[in-house]
Amino acid sequence: MTIQTLSLQNNKELIQILSTQQAAYQVEAELIQAYNIPTLNETIESIRNCKETFIGIYEKEQLAGFLSYIQDPNQITICRLAVHPSFFRQGIASRLLNRVLNIAGITRWKVTTGKGNIPAIRCYEKHGFQLVEEIMTKEGIPIVRMLKKVDKK
Repeated sequence: MTIQTLSLQNNKELIQILSTQQAAYQVEAELIQAYNIPTLNETIESIRNCKETFIGIYEKEQLAGFLSYIQDPNQITICRLAVHPSFFRQGIASRLLNRVLNIAGITRWKVTTGKGNIPAIRCYEKHGFQLVEEIMTKEGIPIVRMLKKVDKK
């Protein structure tokens, strides 16, 4: 399983992104008891038109997991991290996170996740993220913002 950049112009990859996202975020919805997570209502077109960079890991022909992010000069905002439930607890999320944590020149990474998504929070903490605030989304979902900073070498 290798990490590769996913193309938002490739319909097959878009369908796999959407399918993996829906399966993963359905699990999160159950964990946090909030079924109105915006990513559950996305379409192929809304993903195709987003400004995020997507990286993914395939197991044979199936997209096992992906991470999307927006990169500024020295900061990355992680927008989505989704692992298909068939591939939970196999290190997929950690491998994807490690890839973006090792992009040259980046000194800050930001992410948000559901406050009740303890597995995700623990994963981010394991990679050096710290909780910076708890907020409520416009949909009424409690989320946490997490941040990781490193000094320039």
